[in-house]
Amino acid sequence: MKFALSLLTLLTTLTIKADIANEGIYLRIVDDADAALKAGDFARAEKLYTEAMDLQPENPGNILLMSNLGMVRFYMGQDSLALITLDRAHSIAPRSTTILNNRARVRLVNGLAAEALEDYNLVIEISPDQPDPYFYRGMIELSGGLIKQAEEDFATLEKLDPEGENTQLARARLLVIQQQYSKAIPYLNRLIAKEKSSDYIASRALCNLMTGNLGEAAEDIADGLALDPNDGMLYLYRAMLNKQRYQTKQSKLDGQRAIELGVNPKTVESFLK
Repeated sequence: MKFALSLLTLLTTLTIKADIANEGIYLRIVDDADAALKAGDFARAEKLYTEAMDLQPENPGNILLMSNLGMVRFYMGQDSLALITLDRAHSIAPRSTTILNNRARVRLVNGLAAEALEDYNLVIEISPDQPDPYFYRGMIELSGGLIKQAEEDFATLEKLDPEGENTQLARARLLVIQQQYSKAIPYLNRLIAKEKSSDYIASRALCNLMTGNLGEAAEDIADGLALDPNDGMLYLYRAMLNKQRYQTKQSKLDGQRAIELGVNPKTVESFLK
């Protein structure tokens, strides 16, 4: 009997040591996967996250690994597989806002705005103090013409994160859509001071055009095209600028170039009337 108990104790000790060793390997793989993700080595990160989950399939931490795996696949351009992965993660942890935010991002990039909106609605219901979902929901609402709803979401965003970049961008976009161009310029100035983005500069170029600041608009267009020579909207704004300067031939050429770069011909036509 004493021998049996000693054997049982030995087996238990060995099992505990094996479990500890296994856990150490699991954590090391996860750390390596996180490092690979941070370094942009997405293929290695995908392999390591999968390896960690296979090693300990019952580990509760796998839900976050699965969320990370979904985003890794998104970064690799595997959007369908990313959504399948995030859907599976959501089915396991339906109230994880990390998973919902990630899935909403992938859905939005893939043109699934209505589905992304559902995810952001749920995030806000679960965790109403997160600022980002109000920004993205508001931007979806803006694109759908739901101005009042967007205003409400942006007001909440401003309360939660008054100095945030998304807050400045939300206000600028809303004011541009409302054609309050002069009021939008200070927000765009703050954004551009932090990051010289061709998108921000293009927005300010439009505001300067619409408020008659042609010199400032010309500078913005030149700066924007230096950053992104294939930004179709900047060519459209240069076409508008040239038209106001009675440079008709150059205006038509820039309008055509804007269309070649993907700007809707009807948009070009309406802006150049």
